[in-house]
Amino acid sequence: MAGPTRTAAVPPRTVLTLLTLVTLITLVACAAGCSKPSASPAGGDPAAATFRASPVTYEVPADLTPAVLPATGAESRWSQGLDAFGEAVADGEIRDCVRSRGEEMPDLAPLAFTRYMDLPDLEFIRRHGFGSTAVPVPSPDPAASQDSPGPELMRRCLAAGQTVLNEFRALYGPLRMSWFKVIGRLGSDESVALAYRAFPSCLAQRGVRVKSESRFFGLVDQRLAAGGTDMGLAADYATCMAPVEAAREPLREELRTRFVTDHRQEIKELTEKLMPRVRKLAARYKVRLCFPALEQAGADVTETAR
Repeated sequence: MAGPTRTAAVPPRTVLTLLTLVTLITLVACAAGCSKPSASPAGGDPAAATFRASPVTYEVPADLTPAVLPATGAESRWSQGLDAFGEAVADGEIRDCVRSRGEEMPDLAPLAFTRYMDLPDLEFIRRHGFGSTAVPVPSPDPAASQDSPGPELMRRCLAAGQTVLNEFRALYGPLRMSWFKVIGRLGSDESVALAYRAFPSCLAQRGVRVKSESRFFGLVDQRLAAGGTDMGLAADYATCMAPVEAAREPLREELRTRFVTDHRQEIKELTEKLMPRVRKLAARYKVRLCFPALEQAGADVTETAR
């Protein structure tokens, strides 16, 4: 289990899905890596291609523990930034690999932040909807080819990018996986289950008639695929999910306190290694660690990703 089971609508283009040349060629026309609002880990649904111009911040929190062990939706923005940084350096490795062999990468759909919908960031959803937020990366070479490199070269370069991604995520992935297993059990908590049972009736009062959260996300997909706006549904979701998060967040925070105590040495070692590795990779691939932000806060802190 790599994380909570549902990710928000983001275009399918992580290195994890770039396993073959056929996939790469498909992604040039489509998108990348995480999934639409429903539960599958990757997909080509038209809804997944919805990008939003949303601000990002380059201000790194003093304590990165919540980025690895998020307990609230707002903290999950830090988790998204950490994950996206790995994707960006992998993307840089793939492009460097291709160019070092005298080829040019085609211009692909942009990387996007992965939202964990089992840690819903309700205020962000209310303001920006369910569409994906693009990750700022260096501008592609204006001379980029429209033709894909040969299959063997792409296999080698994709493997190189995957290696870089795996090495980075190995720093924090096992600890985060253990944490997500812990909070994944909260669905059986009585207070959480009671709040969830009220979710469909709350939506019905707002004119949205679905029987479950997964059916709701199906409706979001349909709306986006048809070229409509999801902002009304986003507001409905944020309002009706608020009681569920009010029940879950204190439980997650209590669990994290115990988890941090139980894994004190692992967290200490991670703290010592993580930012030095980020700085090294940022210099090597000319990318920056950044995080989704609610709003534009100032030129020196945030910029809008498009």
